[in-house]
Amino acid sequence: MKTERVHILVVDDVAENLQVLGNMLSKEGYNTSFAQDGNTAIEIATLALPDLILLDISMPEISGFEVCKILKQNPVTQHIPVIFISAHNQHTEVMAGFLMGAADFISKPFNIRELLARVYTHIQLKLQKDEISKLNTQLKHHNQKITDSIVYAKRIQNALLPSLKILSKKIPENFIIYKPKDIVSGDFFWFGEINNFLYLAVADCTGHGVPGAFMSILSISFLNQIIDEVKITNTIIPPNQILNKLRIKINSTLNSDIENTEIIDGLDISLILIDFNTYNMQFAGAGQSATIAPNTPDNKPLNDSSQLNTIHGDHTTIGYHLHKQSNFTNHQWQAKKHDTIYLWSDGYISQLGGLKDKTLGTKQLREIIAEISHLDLNVQQAFLLEKLRQWQGTKNQTDDILVIGLKIDF
Repeated sequence: MKTERVHILVVDDVAENLQVLGNMLSKEGYNTSFAQDGNTAIEIATLALPDLILLDISMPEISGFEVCKILKQNPVTQHIPVIFISAHNQHTEVMAGFLMGAADFISKPFNIRELLARVYTHIQLKLQKDEISKLNTQLKHHNQKITDSIVYAKRIQNALLPSLKILSKKIPENFIIYKPKDIVSGDFFWFGEINNFLYLAVADCTGHGVPGAFMSILSISFLNQIIDEVKITNTIIPPNQILNKLRIKINSTLNSDIENTEIIDGLDISLILIDFNTYNMQFAGAGQSATIAPNTPDNKPLNDSSQLNTIHGDHTTIGYHLHKQSNFTNHQWQAKKHDTIYLWSDGYISQLGGLKDKTLGTKQLREIIAEISHLDLNVQQAFLLEKLRQWQGTKNQTDDILVIGLKIDF
């Protein structure tokens, strides 16, 4: 520590005491200033911001206690450590000094070595606190710059998400629950419209936050490219072929220079194709499934979740693998009027909470769907959000959350 850079303010109404303390501190290389009354001490402390104040208690006009109190109430000076030096060393006075915010208390007559040791200790603490404060300010500034960049990235990501008007035009009764864990999301939804056909995807990219967001932006771009290629040929291709093409694009982009290793970057995805001419439905999935709730007579709730129909996707992810991968499986079925289709990423079912701090789970979500599938879609959305809120309680959100519901009405 270079003591000549350290400024100590000495406050005492006795000139001889100021001289003794000043000489002693000057020999140690400290830069000192002096005040013989409280008002002057407050003025110097406010303007000069010394690193330490040695403060007498008994002074005219205002006491050292009052000086300390004023300094500690001022945000500009409250960080300056104060050491009381006084012949009044009764326990009550010592305690009063600490209650005022003093860092230490030294009794007169003082031991020179002891005083210098305490001065050195508190100066060191002060300088360390200043350095930490400086680093915290720098860290806060850097974090704000990063946050600002991520917030802007969210605008870009949201701009890439499809317009909900496309979905509502084709399927008026729908809901989308989209809750990123962080500012940006690894989950995304996507629509691709070709004539009277609609592709709809729910995807969960590797990770969440910035890594997941990069994957989602890449995947949305590839899906748009694939649909543009399909539009050129004017030939509708099934969802499994879309996923096959998506896998090729992701693998070739992420792993073009990778050999003898396996990269887990990729995504789970469910993709349906709706033919609005015949209401024939097609589905393909990578690590995700589709659930269909049939319409019930008199629009009553299902008896239980066993009445739900689940179409399982393939047990794989779209990502790089060393071993050869087979084509995705395509599923077809004929939609019935008022069927409701549900697609979701694993964020909702992975949410920790409940009395035992467990995941909500697929079984419980299916039970909720069976309970509410007869209701209007906006009511279902509110119900699912409330169930999630109750389950989560005070826990942090575990993962990105995406759930889509579609009621087929023709």
